[in-house]
This record gives sequence, C-alpha cells and structure tokens, in this order.
Amino acid sequence: MKKILLLLSLLIFIAQVHAVDIPASTSGATYSGKIEGVAIGFFDHVGIGLPAGDTCNGRKSLALLTTHPQYKEIMSVLLAAEASGKIVKFYGLGSEISTFGSGYCVVNWASLGNFPLW
Repeated sequence: MKKILLLLSLLIFIAQVHAVDIPASTSGATYSGKIEGVAIGFFDHVGIGLPAGDTCNGRKSLALLTTHPQYKEIMSVLLAAEASGKIVKFYGLGSEISTFGSGYCVVNWASLGNFPLW
C-alpha cells in the first residue's frame, strides 16, 4: 500500500511539473511540445490542440490564421508533428485574434523538433 501511495504521489508530481500555461503577448511567447490534434475550420482558421495540462492564455487551443503568409508551410509542420508524434516548437505566440474572440494564442512561426535558435 505504501508503494502504491508513493507511486501515485510521484505521478501527480510529474503531471504538475509538465503542465504549462503560456502567457501570450504581442512580444511573442514560445511553446515547445507535442500537439494533440489539428482542426481545419476552427472559426475559419486552423485550431491546434495542446496536450492535457498545457494551455496558452488559459485555453487548450492555439490558432493558425489562414491569412498567414506562410500558412501552407506551417500546416506542413503541424501535420508532420501530428503524424509523427514529434515535438513542435511555436515561436511568436500572440493574442491578436479579434474575428472570433480574444484570448486565443496565434502561431507566427513553427519548427519541427526543438529548433535551437528560438
């Protein structure tokens, strides 16, 4: 019984350490980790699901605007990350969306893997 309680305590601690809330800003926050899904048509844009415990501005989704000049390239990174389970890194997260509500973090740049310069 003692071992089970110790194991449960350790698992709860690990889950709390992993949980991240990224405060988006116009200066650009960074997220590095796996994604849980990609939704086309998320308020006419692309929604990116974050794993359990990870949030940005308290929300479990990021947004990629379809008007982004590198929309197709970032979509390729997203789909590769989702299919392979690899880490994706988003840099320059801001919260500028006004067409469907405020508070969603907007992806500006993305890399597959842990790109060292961001």
